[in-house]
Amino acid sequence: MSEHLRVDPLLCDAYGYCAELLPEVITLDEWGYPVIDPDALPEAMLADARRAVETGLAVAAQAGEAFWDADLHRLQGEIVLATGGTPANAATLFHRALGIARAQQAKALELRAATSLARLLRDQGRVADARALLAPVYGWFTEGFDTRDLIEAKALLEELG
Repeated sequence: MSEHLRVDPLLCDAYGYCAELLPEVITLDEWGYPVIDPDALPEAMLADARRAVETGLAVAAQAGEAFWDADLHRLQGEIVLATGGTPANAATLFHRALGIARAQQAKALELRAATSLARLLRDQGRVADARALLAPVYGWFTEGFDTRDLIEAKALLEELG
């Protein structure tokens, strides 16, 4: 039996339906939006995840709604790494996500992109660059320190020293 990951943003958007269908892979963030854990995604589903992200970007472009583009590009980068793609390709996608989030002044999405890129930089031995990237984004926040994104960013910063 083949499993497929299909994310319908109209069903998922703040309703939690996706998390009910696939709780081992999709959880809801503090605002009720679906979060896909790339580490929990079975290898057999990575191609479906890639198509879902590409479809999300295409639908957003067609609808003229680009709010989630930063996170979709970040997810593309995570999928590139998970499927054995080159770190350079993943870095390009993470940088694109950062640029979009900054242009939209979407600090939460900027934090996600910065965290993903900082992890990649750490894995490449570029610890100082990772810290220099992530610390100012994390430092912008004044509340919400119990949210998943800020907890992950803080843990990474502590690891980076």
